[in-house]
Amino acid sequence: MISRAFADFMDLHAQEITLLKIEQWRGERRKQKNTKGASLNRYTTALKAIFNWAVKRDILGSNPIAKLENFSEKDSEKKIRFLTIAERERLLMALDAREGRIRQERENHNQWLQERNLPLMPDMKNVPFADYFKPMILLCLNTGARRNAIFSLRWEDIDFEGRRVTLRADAAKSINAKDQYIQMNKTVYNTLSLWKQQSMDTSSDALVFPSPKTNGKLNNCGSAWDNLLKEANIQNFRWHDMRHDFASQLVINGIDLNTVRDLLGHADLKMTLRYAHLAPHVTQKAVETLDFLTQVSAS
Repeated sequence: MISRAFADFMDLHAQEITLLKIEQWRGERRKQKNTKGASLNRYTTALKAIFNWAVKRDILGSNPIAKLENFSEKDSEKKIRFLTIAERERLLMALDAREGRIRQERENHNQWLQERNLPLMPDMKNVPFADYFKPMILLCLNTGARRNAIFSLRWEDIDFEGRRVTLRADAAKSINAKDQYIQMNKTVYNTLSLWKQQSMDTSSDALVFPSPKTNGKLNNCGSAWDNLLKEANIQNFRWHDMRHDFASQLVINGIDLNTVRDLLGHADLKMTLRYAHLAPHVTQKAVETLDFLTQVSAS
């Protein structure tokens, strides 16, 4: 994160990075690239931590940006977007339709090859999934994991016996993140079990969802995602909104915010409080505990 965000500063000595330069950099990012206040605050917090590390080890005499104030994060506040029941049904139906098309295309292609006495492609009739896309989406919806965490998953992170998925800290958004552990529900367990059965490489350090082109880490699947949403007739729903959907559904179903925070890997409860308005039944139940103090009979 730091190397990408502060690419313009990577060739400078630490002593050359001043408060003024960072303020100018933040202003340019905010104005020209429309970077949100929350993102800029994360970047500068990480940079402050690096300078503090250097000060503690007498590499620097002081932290040059210690007095740098955070931006307001109101520009980062957005309406929480989650799927309606109808949208969820359409999304899953679109996933199944996509699977059917891929299988049919493979069957048609093999028929074309057979007619020309050419080697056939592997048959898809008896495999659980047509490709990585459906199991990946099911995993996101049922774990709330960020896209990079899913892309970075390796089979050693999947504990089938303990029914637990480990999201490694090095794939997290924050440099201060720790390894995160998410228990599998039945959907995640069955999805990963079936996907492992058809995966070519299931060694411990192999990626769970390798790129079909490079066999390395996936870096994008935007086109497939956009096409899926179009077919499902779902608007204004980003990939990251699957994380919001995961949290929202938990809160709506009565899961307390501390548990939701743990599942999302939020270090600060303030991040999780965005979902509090989705649980009016919780606050209603709270105030009803006082009813015994002020019982009034209806006239």
